[in-house]
Amino acid sequence: MTKTADWTDSARAGLERFFEVRLNPGRLEGADPADLRYDLERHLEEEFVRQGVQLVTLEDLRRELARMGEVLPIPEDLPAPLPASDQPSAPQNLPEPAGWLPTPGVSLTQKAMNQLGGGPGEQGSLSHPKWFLFLAVIMPLGTFLFEILTRGGAGIFFDPMPDFLHHLLVLLVPLAGLAFWWSHKPDAPEKLRRLLPWLLGAGLASAGFYALCFLPMMPLALFGILWFGLGLLPLAPFFAFLALWRAGTLLVRADGARAKSPLRWGFRLTALLILLWQLPGFLTYVGIHRAARAGADAVAWAAATGFVRTFGSEDTLLRACYPGRGSSLLGSASGKDPASWLAGWFQLSSGSRTSPWDESQTVSRELYYRVTGVPFNDSARPQSHRPVIDTDFNRQRNWSSDGDRGGTKVAGRIDGLSLAEGRMDWHCEQASGLTWGEWTLTFDNTTGTPEEARCRIALPPGGFVSRVTLWVNGQPEEAAYSTVAKVRAAYQSVAVVQRRDPVLVTQPDAGSVLVQAFPVPARGQLKTRITFTVPAATDAKVWLPSIVERNFELPAAATHPLWVQADHGTLTLPDGVQPHAAVEAGAPTVTGTLPGALFTGRGSFFTWTHQPAETVYADDSFAAPENRRVVRTLGAPEIFQPKAIAWVIDTSAPLAAHGPAIQAAVAALSLPEQTAVFLPGDAPAELQILTDPGKFSPGFAGGRDNGPALTAAVDWLRGKPGSCLIWIHGPQPGSAASRSALEQLLERSVAPFTLVDVPVAPGENTLGPAFAGLSRITTLPVRHAGQDLAASLRAAFQQRGGSFTTQAEGTAPPEGAVKTSDSLARWFARTEAGRLALTDPAAASA
Repeated sequence: MTKTADWTDSARAGLERFFEVRLNPGRLEGADPADLRYDLERHLEEEFVRQGVQLVTLEDLRRELARMGEVLPIPEDLPAPLPASDQPSAPQNLPEPAGWLPTPGVSLTQKAMNQLGGGPGEQGSLSHPKWFLFLAVIMPLGTFLFEILTRGGAGIFFDPMPDFLHHLLVLLVPLAGLAFWWSHKPDAPEKLRRLLPWLLGAGLASAGFYALCFLPMMPLALFGILWFGLGLLPLAPFFAFLALWRAGTLLVRADGARAKSPLRWGFRLTALLILLWQLPGFLTYVGIHRAARAGADAVAWAAATGFVRTFGSEDTLLRACYPGRGSSLLGSASGKDPASWLAGWFQLSSGSRTSPWDESQTVSRELYYRVTGVPFNDSARPQSHRPVIDTDFNRQRNWSSDGDRGGTKVAGRIDGLSLAEGRMDWHCEQASGLTWGEWTLTFDNTTGTPEEARCRIALPPGGFVSRVTLWVNGQPEEAAYSTVAKVRAAYQSVAVVQRRDPVLVTQPDAGSVLVQAFPVPARGQLKTRITFTVPAATDAKVWLPSIVERNFELPAAATHPLWVQADHGTLTLPDGVQPHAAVEAGAPTVTGTLPGALFTGRGSFFTWTHQPAETVYADDSFAAPENRRVVRTLGAPEIFQPKAIAWVIDTSAPLAAHGPAIQAAVAALSLPEQTAVFLPGDAPAELQILTDPGKFSPGFAGGRDNGPALTAAVDWLRGKPGSCLIWIHGPQPGSAASRSALEQLLERSVAPFTLVDVPVAPGENTLGPAFAGLSRITTLPVRHAGQDLAASLRAAFQQRGGSFTTQAEGTAPPEGAVKTSDSLARWFARTEAGRLALTDPAAASA
């Protein structure tokens, strides 16, 4: 007797529907309907028996027909499910169908979509599938497009999509909803049906994450619905999560384990990826908050630094260094990205009344240096996602938000501001041994608002700014000189209040100047020229000024030509520059193009071999008649020989490459029993003081505050006349507390000493100005390139000797004196102003 399987009523009804379609005369092609029906029934029975199916269900029939290349017709209305008492009991321990994936050609989500549409007998489903399409696809996709076009969420609360990966995460939600909607159609791709549970799980995780982010805004969002419906935007993730949850429930109910397992794993894996992705950013803001609470506690600062260095994200920390675009509509909690937003609410809910970004960006910027060893503005500003719709409203929101305009710091990079072109024209005069160069800088602004260009320029050793020119309406205008306080007040009045065209050059320390120019017009350019006067060094090197800090970008396409001419002597351009020699007006001339690495950071130099005259003179048209003529007499070289040396060696990460050169210089120049080496650590307690300079091995990591080491070194120099403090360092955007302690010590009566400032890795330096303006301290800036640091120090210790005198107008020049350009008068004015500044600032300014 042939064994047969039992059939459920729904399976029998489905088989009859199949035969009604399949036995249509138009599809028989001459075959007998009765024979074809008999063959198909027999084949189905044999297959079910072979597979061990004891009770044939509608899904079994659909699967087997699909294997045969047939499709089970779908009724317009499914019959109401039988009561539980009338359902045939399925035998236990039946073999599981091979694999969880749906069979080709079978629409496994049809039942789920009918249930989603509120079919007969289905309780608790959504009222209509159009609501699902609206909540799971249209609404989240509309929110995504609204944010892309206007950046509305970024401008009010936080930026939900700060980068491209967040864009993809948001798009997972409408993608999952659309896949569920489409997969019920007969022509849906089979791959889509296979991926559907995974997509639903991933979409659920994404919607749940953003629903959590917007959870604190739910009360305001409910009221916001009444105001042009804008409250629906924060609610979109919550509604999408509910819709996808419902879709997942119905899919599992229809497909069972074949959908349940991949749906769960899709959710778990996506949730895990989101957690691993967002956790470092979240912990970074926790570390920022710890540093903000630390205040002046150096130990707590070191702990916060170690925490962020170990668990945090440098990218998130850099983003925290710039102003957020959110407004504080929810108290003080406005953030830059989902991680900062969640961290802020976490800290507020834990009892804190301030969030990390309430500290402006001061804490984040210092912490970035402590963690990485480089100032935050040494890295490119994180990409600012501007709205696609560039309206006047959006332009007024100032997405770059430069809050440091007119201040005393270079501060952060400005998005859209760049150096379009820079040109150096350098002249060398053999008789006086002086060189002077004009550096023309053209700044370009592609934003819709005027911006201020700021940079700090390292001066050549012994050099100074002797002239500043700004082009206003196409015409060059010369700068006026006065005290720092007066020119800064005038600049702020013109630049910040009147918003006109000034340029300001100040000198915060002995080795650099701060340049500020405003406004670089919206979608326009600003051009300025700075003239430097530089005496040639005894080793024939002429260092060029270099940008060590800036708030603008340096495009790779920007050109920076160099033109150098000498009346006599031999010229050699820096290594890495292809020279083009020529003779112009009878004077040797070389030209080339400087790459960015040679006019930024430590900069570069050209060599000029020459023989200066013994006595030179020039007329100073700005001096009183009785002092109209300036005479310079060359003397024997002056060599500085310190009696004691205190070495302060920065142990920050950027100096690791210079470690061997530093150790060699210390060994070569140290004095027996009169030398000490100070090595700072992450905390003041980690400061190392070594009296045997031949045995030390500094460990370089992160960014170390050199303030405690400098304070200890200055204290060690007490009672040691003729001593020297050699400070070899990188960037020092140090804490206000350490600078204050250093200034308080320097204000007290300490023995005179010479500060040899050696920035081997240039950058922001807030400790250098603490030594400026003190008559007891002579600062000797040193520029260094190459491996032989000891040679650079010896060259800095040896200066050309000589003296200046003045004569009345009309007096005959000294016998044999050579007349030079008025650069000699500028050099004398600078030297005399520097001498008077220590005792009579008003006379120095005059």
